[in-house]
Amino acid sequence: MSQNLQDYAQQLVNISISDEEDIINYSPIRQSNFQQVVTQGQPSAKKSIATSVKGQPKSTTSKTTKKSSGIKSTKDKNKEMKEQFEEQAKQLKWYQEEYQRLKDQKKYLKEEKTQYLLTINTYKTKLEQSIGNEKRLHQQLNEQMDLTKQALKQANDAQSSLEQSKQNFLQQQQMEDIVKQRQKEELEYKYQKKLDQSVKQAIADAENKYELRIQQMNKELDVLRQENVELHKRLMQNETNKKHFYVQSEIDQLKTKYLTTKG
Repeated sequence: MSQNLQDYAQQLVNISISDEEDIINYSPIRQSNFQQVVTQGQPSAKKSIATSVKGQPKSTTSKTTKKSSGIKSTKDKNKEMKEQFEEQAKQLKWYQEEYQRLKDQKKYLKEEKTQYLLTINTYKTKLEQSIGNEKRLHQQLNEQMDLTKQALKQANDAQSSLEQSKQNFLQQQQMEDIVKQRQKEELEYKYQKKLDQSVKQAIADAENKYELRIQQMNKELDVLRQENVELHKRLMQNETNKKHFYVQSEIDQLKTKYLTTKG
């Protein structure tokens, strides 16, 4: 778009104005088709070159007919250009108004030509400045986009880091829970083992005490058995003594009886 405006402005610079009939010569424009010009954001019509071809002034039609064929050809071309510009009438309105003003002030065309050229140069300068501003704006926008992308990347990295930290924390918590569970199980195992050992020791001690008691009772039983044997022996001895005493007594009685009888 900017290149089209620059080409069009250069064509306006090449416009020549006739001193004899004050008719604008569009011969440089006739040789090329106007490219579509987008005028949104253009400067106001003040001091700008009028390029619209919305009809020639009536005074030009009453001039001598020496160059009628040339004027007619120019009008035909102007008509063609008018048909092209009618499609963008709203966009080129300020050109038409400027051209109408120039028709009413023909005597100042030569003096204002320089001013128009300066206006075009100013417009070109502003256009260049606008292009520069647009480039700077695009550059700033790109820089802002880069900063935004960088900030977004940092945010994503921070989010990823946070998620990773969360995962690490959860894993660490799980590991700590596992360690605590294992420690608890080990403590329970040690306690159970100690309890089992205590029970086994108690059983062993009880068994030892029982064995000692049995041994003691066996010893006591052996003593009782020995005493019983001794008592039995004594009893037997007493019985033997009793029998011997009884026999001896019988013998003595028999002897006494025998002696008594014999005597």
